[in-house]
Amino acid sequence: MVDTVADTPGISADALAQRLGVPGPGIAVLLPLLAAYDVVVGADGSGLRLGAAGEELLDDHEREEYTGHEADVLLALAHLAPALQGGTSPWRVASGATLHDTVAHDAERYGELVEECEQLVFLLTGLTADPLWEGVGTCLLTGPGSASMAAALDDAGRRPRLRIAEEGVPAEVLRGHVPAPDRIDWTGGPADVAVAAKALAYRTDEEAVRLLTRLAGWTGTAVLVEASRPDGLSPHAAEAALHAFTATGSPLRDSAAIAALAERSGWRVERTSHSAGA
Repeated sequence: MVDTVADTPGISADALAQRLGVPGPGIAVLLPLLAAYDVVVGADGSGLRLGAAGEELLDDHEREEYTGHEADVLLALAHLAPALQGGTSPWRVASGATLHDTVAHDAERYGELVEECEQLVFLLTGLTADPLWEGVGTCLLTGPGSASMAAALDDAGRRPRLRIAEEGVPAEVLRGHVPAPDRIDWTGGPADVAVAAKALAYRTDEEAVRLLTRLAGWTGTAVLVEASRPDGLSPHAAEAALHAFTATGSPLRDSAAIAALAERSGWRVERTSHSAGA
């Protein structure tokens, strides 16, 4: 509807309904509310045009908040009450599956997670400069941030042999994002160090423990890159814990919570950092 009004400023409510193929009374019910929030102006019959909020909705970045994976997580909040009563996540109540199970079988959703991780490249310079990489011959990657981690290693001049412990849809999506996919071993297995890049953010605690236990069978050193606190510059920082709970049934995990999951999986936590994650 926003696009139609943008393309035909001054359109009448009846013509808009006809263009959209919906009954006129339905549009008539919506217009006063949309006008109240300045999405449209001219709902009084003078001809519809976009208001300030409507103009903002023409921006692709603004639309991302209302469509796709992030929007679906917000819509799952409608199931908050039964989720709290049942000790599970609103996402699971809404969809019947955990978020991990959902994205692992949906290329579009997993692709959104991979793209969200692209900003990690600019945050990983501290990690790639860490002395832990001295003598590392093989690095095992997992999580939607694997492509960003591979790029960060390249940028730092680090050239360990890479393996990515993802299968099916996640592996296919990552193939389209990693530098030089043909030089990567696309099977999990022994490595000098493992990096789980945003692999826990969409997993329940139980799923996270299973992943970390699996990694422990392949390596003695693992790095977990996660958002352990909300972005203080974001106007939605206060909502981060609720969004995390909606997705996984756990609040946004701080460094202590992530360390506790690692210890449950048999790991000994040596250090945490707040620069790129925990």
